[in-house]
Amino acid sequence: MLKPTQAPLPADPITAELVFHELNPTQRAFLVTDGTVTELLEAVFLEAIEVVKLSQRTAPLANPVASLAAGTGETGYAREVLLVGKQSRHHYVHASSIILLDRLPGTLRIELLETGKGIGHILRDHHIETFRQITGYWSEAAAGLADYFGLMSGELLLGRQYVVHHQGRPIMQIQERFAQSTFGVS
Repeated sequence: MLKPTQAPLPADPITAELVFHELNPTQRAFLVTDGTVTELLEAVFLEAIEVVKLSQRTAPLANPVASLAAGTGETGYAREVLLVGKQSRHHYVHASSIILLDRLPGTLRIELLETGKGIGHILRDHHIETFRQITGYWSEAAAGLADYFGLMSGELLLGRQYVVHHQGRPIMQIQERFAQSTFGVS
């Protein structure tokens, strides 16, 4: 049974430990964008971004996932990746996803499981119309993710969570975290 490996959100993920107006414009843009983060990274840092899979697993959901309107036993795909600069090798974003495979078109499902492409690129390449609903953003200590970003465990990450909908149904939930220092401290 698949138990989501995503870190729990703070009690109030929209405002927890995050003073939005104190962030610089780039930090705010990355938190609220409903577009493809990979393309935004490429535009800001002027380098191609690659997806490095850290883990992936397909199994029935062990518990319901309310934000996805998914019940116990529905097939879930948990994926954890880093978005890395091809030239700089800089780790820009850590992302973890829960994806409901049975709600995806077949060719998209195959590409998601068998390639290292980013989710946004796959959706775009397959001309899948989606709506991204941001459900929270926050700041937190890097803790267990510190090594990915070359940080001390107490240094800050900014995070966000969103749900991707297709044909009126939620198909995936994604959490993305990035080092506050990557985009400059305001």
